Amino acid sequence: EVHFDDSEKKLVLLLAEGGGCITAAEMNRLGRFVQSAAQRLAERDYVEIDPDGECRFRIGLLGPWFREWSRYDLEVDRYVGDLPHRVE
Repeated sequence: EVHFDDSEKKLVLLLAEGGGCITAAEMNRLGRFVQSAAQRLAERDYVEIDPDGECRFRIGLLGPWFREWSRYDLEVDRYVGDLPHRVE
């Protein structure tokens, strides 16, 4: 609850929902707040961003770990809302 701001939470939850990776096109559609969040999380070693703009968890086990979190569904509803689980 205290380690991520709202945009970072949204990105982490989308990554967990998307199997740990978000394509460059998906990142572009998510907008600058999520893109900025990705940069901050990359600086803190939670994610890595490829030169082409694809974003993924730096540690592959984070996706499954978040999906097992007892508040996961609640947090997805809160931060991801009406976005599809995979941004297409």
